Order: sequence, then C-alpha cells, then structure tokens
Amino acid sequence: MEINAYSLCPGGTGKKIKFCCPECIPHLEKLTRMAEGEQYKAALAALESAERALPDKPCLLHAKIRLLDRVNAWEESDRVKQVFFEKHPDNPVALAQAVGLTEDVDEAFDRFEKAWAACRRQETVYPELLEALEDIADILEQNGAECGALHFLRVAAGLDEGRNEVIADRVWEFNSRLPLILRIPMEFCPVGAGTPWEDRKEEVRRCWIFRFRRL
Repeated sequence: MEINAYSLCPGGTGKKIKFCCPECIPHLEKLTRMAEGEQYKAALAALESAERALPDKPCLLHAKIRLLDRVNAWEESDRVKQVFFEKHPDNPVALAQAVGLTEDVDEAFDRFEKAWAACRRQETVYPELLEALEDIADILEQNGAECGALHFLRVAAGLDEGRNEVIADRVWEFNSRLPLILRIPMEFCPVGAGTPWEDRKEEVRRCWIFRFRRL
C-alpha cells in the first residue's frame, strides 16, 4: 500500500509525513503491506531493522506498538509506550498511550489533559486519545470509582463509533452493579447569556468532571 506523503503523521507530530519523517515512508509502506497480509511477526522483524537506522522516530514507535498489540505482546507494547513517552513527552499520541501505564488516577488525568491540549493545538484527534478514555475508565474502576468509570465509557462510546458494541457491553456491566440514580447520564444545562461565570464555563466543566471521577 502506498503511503500518502501529505497525510498526517500517525505518530502524533502534527506534521504531514513529507515534512516530518519522509525517510520513514518506504518502511511504513512495507510494514503496511505485511500487516495487511497478517505477517505481524515478520513486520516486527523488519521494524527492528528500520529502528536501527532511524531510532526514536514517532511514526515507527507508533507502528511498533500497533504491531505488538496485534500479536498480544502486551508487556513489550507497554515497554515501547514508556520509551515513546520518555523520548517525546509532549507528543499527544505518546501522552495518550501513557495514560494506561499508570494506576494513579491523578497522573492518568494529567497525561490525558496534556494529550487533549496538544490535540487541540494541532486541531486533530488521534484514535489513541479515544482509547485513553477507556484506559481512564479502567483506572477509575480499579480505584473503586465505578460511577466515574461509567461516565468515561459513555464519552468513549459517543466519540468512537467503531467500538460502540464493545463499550456497550462494559456499560451494561456497570449499570448492572450501580444504583439507579448513578446510572442516569449527567449533562450540563445551557449557560444563559449574562451568566456571571459564562466565560469560565469550560473551566467549570473540567472541574466537575475531575470531581466526578471520585464517585
């Protein structure tokens, strides 16, 4: 498969591949062909060779993580995510993938917020940011905040149509355990013109969500 040099780099640089990592294009095309033929292990071997020539490239680190996930090599995938995060701490894809590397709620939210802010600056939303919502739900569940976990699963379901069925099963599972009052989706009422805190509504929304994660 031919890579469009003018497409956005999947590694989260915010640049088009031609202006970011044009030297990676032949490698990405080869990896794509192998992945389409389900030759995942061969693709990983080819990627190792590419990394020796082009170390720490975001697009190659991203590709490696995706391939490792395909072969269920979760521990190695997490190790590469950590490397990606350490090498590129301001990269939205690296930040989003690092959300699931911690069990600390505050640290997870901090990484997600930074990833979201970086996406807004780039005016794009990477799939990894949506996946991070599910990671946050997992962390909240592990910390006993099931109501907060349910909220973030609902947000993920609304944004990622491709995973609606999978997420719906998890939402149903949470609903079966929570009291009725906590199953009701909470929404913000419209802010009327002239409201004293109208210019701070986004700050209020974020503050509410951060407190909601404790439920």
